[in-house]
Amino acid sequence: MSSAQEKVPDELTEVAAHEEEEDEEVQDEVAAIVELVTELKQEGTTLFRLRDYDGAAFKFDEAIRLSPRAPRAYDENDIASLHSNVAACYMHMNAEQPEDEHHYHQAIDRCNMALEASPRYTKALLKRARCFEALDRLDLACVDVQEVLTLEPNNAVALELLESLREEMEEKKFLLEQEARSLDELIKVISASEKVARQFTSVASGKADAAAAVSTETADGHDTDEIIHGELDDDDSGGQETPHGSSQEEHVGESGHDKQGDHGGTDASNAEHTANSHSQGPLRLHEDNQERVSSCTDSQTREHHQ
Repeated sequence: MSSAQEKVPDELTEVAAHEEEEDEEVQDEVAAIVELVTELKQEGTTLFRLRDYDGAAFKFDEAIRLSPRAPRAYDENDIASLHSNVAACYMHMNAEQPEDEHHYHQAIDRCNMALEASPRYTKALLKRARCFEALDRLDLACVDVQEVLTLEPNNAVALELLESLREEMEEKKFLLEQEARSLDELIKVISASEKVARQFTSVASGKADAAAAVSTETADGHDTDEIIHGELDDDDSGGQETPHGSSQEEHVGESGHDKQGDHGGTDASNAEHTANSHSQGPLRLHEDNQERVSSCTDSQTREHHQ
């Protein structure tokens, strides 16, 4: 055997040995990754039980990140299981903060990732159905539950959840019917109120029109009376205008003064006559007495002579 022929088996042996070493290194690396992923999963489960959902989600995410480096060690269901565990952590986070629905949407996203890895992974379907139920999307929840029952007809969790969803939907339907009836009654009340309001507006408008008509007629009557009184005043005054409201008073005043003036003159004359009578009375009486005495003396003288 030549020396060249002896070198070929040695090279093949070295290559085979090198490949074996590489395979051993890969196997060791895979074993280390599998061991690390297993530890991460266990730690995540422990934290989940301790209600440290943030820490648990972090451990499961680290396991998901390392899993592709050991493709032979993990199949689709293993990756789907890890995503489903993260979804469970988000669901419990939202249970502690009911007013915040953000974590439910994060859980739905993780369920979608799990189903992308393994479309027939029923645990992810059930978790997503519960998230939809919490978000009041009962229709989508029923779709996921029915999908689970298609894959696993005897799945007890799916059957129980489906019954619960049906009861909720019946109750919601009943409430919607009650709201519809209440809405119809409210619409009737509003329609009746609007009808009454229109009638009231019509009556008020009619009264306002009647009041306006009466006011117009009254105003016209006052104008006519003023015109008539004005013509009478013109005729009485001989064409001269007499101030309104003062003509009769002035005429009455003047006539009163005239009458008082006439009576005053008569009274004055009588008073003067009386005064003169009183002042001339004694003198005239004396003169009369003298005349009588003189008459008597003359008559006695005539008798004596006779």
